[in-house]
Amino acid sequence: MSAHALPIALMGCMTTRHAASAPSRKAGKEDVSTHAELLASLSSSHAGGSASVGTGMSDGRSASGAPPKRVFAVLVMLLDVLPYEEVWRAWSSGAGRASTATSSQAAEWEVRFFVHAKLPERIKSPWLRSHLLPVSFRPEWASIELVKATLALIEAALGDERVERLALVSETCVPVCTFNEAVASVCADPCSWLGRLRVLGTAAVHDLTKKRTAAIDRSIVRDENIGKADQWFLLTREHASVLTTPDGTAGKPTWWPFRNVW
Repeated sequence: MSAHALPIALMGCMTTRHAASAPSRKAGKEDVSTHAELLASLSSSHAGGSASVGTGMSDGRSASGAPPKRVFAVLVMLLDVLPYEEVWRAWSSGAGRASTATSSQAAEWEVRFFVHAKLPERIKSPWLRSHLLPVSFRPEWASIELVKATLALIEAALGDERVERLALVSETCVPVCTFNEAVASVCADPCSWLGRLRVLGTAAVHDLTKKRTAAIDRSIVRDENIGKADQWFLLTREHASVLTTPDGTAGKPTWWPFRNVW
């Protein structure tokens, strides 16, 4: 599964526990929705009611005194623009409303966006700016700064005690179903979703993989725990919290064993 296929599957109606077992998508024009088609589909799904949408600044309190909603956090990694911003905003506008197609449990949820930008000073969209982290690690390809940026997004989301699911997406990802359908599909299962491949101990290991894994601090991470995975994921709050907890080795952060890996 490609790096971009995982979050798209997660936003859809994946029903298996492992990303590797998800059915492959056939390539071709019939499998590609245009920007306009996505917007039209989402808009028609949300017609007939107002939306309850969480933002990067929401605290979940309701004017009616209703209990705080559970939060699905979307963590966005980008350069300086979100090409499908209109699609994501249309998708989030359907949060918090139950429909005949989804469980009434979906009405308990709302969405919040957290954005890390490599070049935040170039962002023009007020909507993106309202969700922007106050820090940028300016990551390069395959650099440890990508990990630092990811952890910063996770930490920001976990600052909201209502956040129960965290999905990491990139600027090229788009949702392929409504928010409520996504919630009904993935949030009913108390599992995290991650495409992982064990690389050491197998017959065929690429030379580049050997070089990268050789740089991992073996005093902290054992060979049997080393694997490759898509950068994109969907985590429960419990599992996300583990990633932000120091590993206990001289108080070093969780990315420390991989500081020399590129």
